[in-house]
Amino acid sequence: MPASVSEHSASKPTLAIISTFDDLCGIAAYTRYLVKQLEPHFHVTVLDLDQYLLRHTSPHVRKLGDRLIRDMCAKLQDFDCVNIQLEHGTLGLHARDIYRRLRWIVQASPRLSISSHTIMSADGFDFGMFLSRIFTLKWGAAYSQLEDEVHSRRLGRPLYRFYRRQQQVRPIHFIVHTGRDFRFMRYVNRLENVHHHPLSFLSEADASTVRTQSNRSAFPSLDALPADAHIIGVFGFFGPYKGFDTVVKALGRLPKNYHLAIFGGVHPNDIKRNQKLHPYIRTILDSARADFSLLQLEEGGEIPHEPAAKPVPLTMQVSDPAQMFSHPKDVSDRVHFMGSLTDEQFFTAMSVSDSVVLPYLEVGQSSSGPMSQAVELGCRVFAARNQAFMQFAKYHPDALTFFDVGNYIELAEKIMTQDPKRADAAPSLKFNTFTNAEVYRLSNSPT
Repeated sequence: MPASVSEHSASKPTLAIISTFDDLCGIAAYTRYLVKQLEPHFHVTVLDLDQYLLRHTSPHVRKLGDRLIRDMCAKLQDFDCVNIQLEHGTLGLHARDIYRRLRWIVQASPRLSISSHTIMSADGFDFGMFLSRIFTLKWGAAYSQLEDEVHSRRLGRPLYRFYRRQQQVRPIHFIVHTGRDFRFMRYVNRLENVHHHPLSFLSEADASTVRTQSNRSAFPSLDALPADAHIIGVFGFFGPYKGFDTVVKALGRLPKNYHLAIFGGVHPNDIKRNQKLHPYIRTILDSARADFSLLQLEEGGEIPHEPAAKPVPLTMQVSDPAQMFSHPKDVSDRVHFMGSLTDEQFFTAMSVSDSVVLPYLEVGQSSSGPMSQAVELGCRVFAARNQAFMQFAKYHPDALTFFDVGNYIELAEKIMTQDPKRADAAPSLKFNTFTNAEVYRLSNSPT
């Protein structure tokens, strides 16, 4: 069912936004805030992409997913313009399903803008790198490169060709989130009408309100900590590329009044039947030495869930025998799992964090919702120096403190030495919700 937005003046054009909307995902969260930004300019209706139907593997359910898109397309002629919040995986699991459904939407739209949250590479296959990975026995990296090439051939290149053809017969605008992606779309893929703007969620006034109303009492486990506790916040669903284990390791090098709050949980699509513990939660627990003991060092095993090394004779002296059943690097009592949050709780969590850390690995991402939100709220932000965050920093110079990906020693030192005080109000940003809405207004106005 369409999710209609409040009544507006009849003179404003009608805009359909095709996106996930009621799901726990970053695209849905962005769309909910984008709707508020566009209300002054458009009558907005959100057409929700049902992820159960669109991502199911059953042939019967995949046909129902096709029917869902066909029904959406039949409604699009009733709108002046259409926007797709495009994360390709929200349209299906298989490249042929994604391409087919996206083609239907493009051809049914009277005027279209595509907000691309992931840019697929159209570069040629690097045989030299592939052979190097084979000869050095880096099988996983070689397989991943081959998989990316297959996906690009099946989806990326055909889509860019399709876009170029369609721009000759209908108005299509593209919105990307970094200058690098703008150049890739404009000059490599030879597409017209490409715009770039970072993700934007909160106006300065809204951010100031969140800051004013936020305190630790919203989270009982944090409210119970001593007043001098320094809260380090990390955010998002669990996954290896998030790098949360880097922050856990950094915690071991910080004073005991530093605590890590993990605001997030397992993504609903990643919950497996009969899985006792998500693998990345296991990684976090191991990094915190949660189940370690000094006895394991004597037995030759540092990581309890990996094969033990050859035992090394150790001489240890402890004052309390109970210490044998713990580990000197155990920081698990300073790691707090806060669970998945609503949009409003997410902003509150950032506001009560003394330091916000975005330790993501480089995986080709184009943008990060938590990064934009933290900067809008005026948080102390420590970011892994990956390509996406370096591109983001060009819009908001001096808003981030960088550390090399995975370097927990550098991260710990910078958290310790940076001024812990924040400004009294949310910052005034050159790129904000108003400039973001202007990009969408330009891309979707029928005149």
